Amino acid sequence: LYKYKADDEKSLLSNYVSCFFEDTEGIIWIGTDRGLSILNNSSQFEILGSQIEKDKERDDLLKGSITWITQDSNGEYWIGTKYRGLYKIDNNMNTVKRYEYNQGRKDSISSNNVKSIVEIEKGKMIISTDKGFDFINEIKSEITHNYFEGNYITEVNSMYKDNNIIWQ
Repeated sequence: LYKYKADDEKSLLSNYVSCFFEDTEGIIWIGTDRGLSILNNSSQFEILGSQIEKDKERDDLLKGSITWITQDSNGEYWIGTKYRGLYKIDNNMNTVKRYEYNQGRKDSISSNNVKSIVEIEKGKMIISTDKGFDFINEIKSEITHNYFEGNYITEVNSMYKDNNIIWQ
């Protein structure tokens, strides 16, 4: 059993765990209300920040309540947070890109409360938030939105891709 221990820097960051993810290398990522813990092959936890070059986006991510973790077909990690938006970490863990809500800007996501993330196809992601869906096309560097306003759907907390079908 793994749990948070205040006097142990190699323990889980928090006992409130919101999500798990196993990457292509077999590393377990654990999202908590205090950031990301990574369970390494020697059964010890590492804090994500120790692996990423220090910058503002990394520091903001480390403080966030993590809601979703996934890895795309390029090996890049996508991290959803409750109030800090969406983060993408490159597969070498060198850079962090942040997507956040900015009212009136077309290049922003619809909300900083990210619920789930799924890769539709290479370079294209679908993000569910508490306000709607965002479609990120990295090839064209564009974000499009589908808001829940006036729809029968009010919130999607989880998505899963099975072959070419996305389940909500």
